[in-house]
Amino acid sequence: MEHYSAIAARRPGAPGPAAVFGSARQSQLVARTLRPYVKHDDVDPLAPPVTYPGGENGEGTNGFAENLRYLAAMLALPLGIRVATVAAPGDFDTHDDQAKTLVEDLGKVSEGLSAFQTDLDARGLADRVLTIVWTEFGRRPKENSSSGTDHGAGGIAWVMGARARGGLLTPYPDLNFFDPDDNLKVTIDFRAVYASLLEQWMGTGADEVLPDAARVGRVQLVA
Repeated sequence: MEHYSAIAARRPGAPGPAAVFGSARQSQLVARTLRPYVKHDDVDPLAPPVTYPGGENGEGTNGFAENLRYLAAMLALPLGIRVATVAAPGDFDTHDDQAKTLVEDLGKVSEGLSAFQTDLDARGLADRVLTIVWTEFGRRPKENSSSGTDHGAGGIAWVMGARARGGLLTPYPDLNFFDPDDNLKVTIDFRAVYASLLEQWMGTGADEVLPDAARVGRVQLVA
């Protein structure tokens, strides 16, 4: 806290220092807001109402689940959180031995998401939270010489929650027809997913955030 206070002691005028000043003030505000919920003397004010994988408190073997349990607790507090991101664990860049590593990593993701949704239900937050899971890049459809797959165009995204629309909402890639680079053909522009979430869940015009938002289409993601 003393470091934030030193940076934020005087409001600068130049754009660069002003940005640092603003960030320091924001960080200081977040630290003060969260201070009452810091774990001390084995007392956890953010203890969940359900059991997360990795132990009674979700600690130990599944860091992804542990991060989600703290997120669920903070969503239940009057902190004004509207958007949060949690990175999944593991090495999803499966160039080698994909059958083993992918099963293990997806297992941890599945366990964490299941506990998170159960937690939200227990806290009465299920109608307020929509989770989107996505990959930043995909894999090629053909196995390489190391029992893995290399970078490709095939990715995945889905929404999860009490108000998520169920079912397969876009065409599934056809394993019999590839693009000129022998990759899976993309069936929907990822920007259409983001634009749909912005409008249907966040109540924000997609054109305020995404360039050419009007050209990428929409998919009904919220029931």
